[in-house]
Amino acid sequence: MGRGKGALPACIILIAILYYLMVVLYSIAIALFIAAIICAAVYGCYRFFLSIYFSSQKFAKLKVSIRDNIRDCNELNSHIEELKHSYKPYYNQKLDADVSTFVDKSSWNYQRSELNKYKEANNIYNCSRQVCANARVQPFKYICKYFNIVCNEDSLAFHEDLVNKFSAVEQGKESYLAEREALIESVHTEVPYLIMHFSMGRLYRELGIQPFNIKDKYYPSYQFLYVSSGGNSSLECTMDFDVPTLEKFVYYIASVIEKRKSIVYQRQLMTNNLREQIKRRDEYKCICCGASLKDEPHLLLEIDHIIPVSKGGKTVPENLQTLCWRCNRSKSNKLVS
Repeated sequence: MGRGKGALPACIILIAILYYLMVVLYSIAIALFIAAIICAAVYGCYRFFLSIYFSSQKFAKLKVSIRDNIRDCNELNSHIEELKHSYKPYYNQKLDADVSTFVDKSSWNYQRSELNKYKEANNIYNCSRQVCANARVQPFKYICKYFNIVCNEDSLAFHEDLVNKFSAVEQGKESYLAEREALIESVHTEVPYLIMHFSMGRLYRELGIQPFNIKDKYYPSYQFLYVSSGGNSSLECTMDFDVPTLEKFVYYIASVIEKRKSIVYQRQLMTNNLREQIKRRDEYKCICCGASLKDEPHLLLEIDHIIPVSKGGKTVPENLQTLCWRCNRSKSNKLVS
């Protein structure tokens, strides 16, 4: 009897606790539901506010007032993208690379996880373990040997031009971001606070400012890849030809040419130091149109061959000039007087 009497209050307490939890959970669910409705309503109102503002006459007038600046931004963006991909005809990927699949059809349950790393491309050399290990010690020597890069004047001129263009890309990124920031800063008082802080991406799109790929990897790379025949081990050596590495590679090619000629190689190489020397000589001013860093603090200045490399021009100070990116882009490959 005593046990039966003690069990009844325990059941009542348990039911009370469950009821309390249900009430609390129900209250929380109601609160969350109300919060969700409020958030949806606020978001909907904000979206409606954006639509109203971007379709207003005020915004249309603002867009017209800065269209020349927007055009400059977009053209600079396009110019940087062209420079990024200027090497593609030289480092052309195989057309049939990465279109086939490799499937292990063995009847045994082997893992062979490393076989998935096997790839075919013009910038990948599938080799023995020894070659891969040696490439890590002497990367330039092995890149030239196995990727058929001849150390001659043409190759030197091409890679110097690559240093020049990739240096311009890096400086162009800074110039573009500074110019875009200055553009937005000039109109921030005319754009609502909420848009400036929460909808910059939408503002760029509505103004017609093209997206800028600042983090993409644009420079070429070479890879030596070893995958064991059993597919259980692998080794790879990758070298990215960014600006500092390209400068070292240019020096390497020049040193090989010098050894072949058996005399002191009288040739100035295109480096960032030489680029800066030419800009300083030309007083940081475009030789063609006269635009200068003094007048345009965010102006991208580039070093141009007066007689293009493709037409026999050399990388010597007498054949180099400072041009703004607009003049350099319009010049293309034409000879100028």
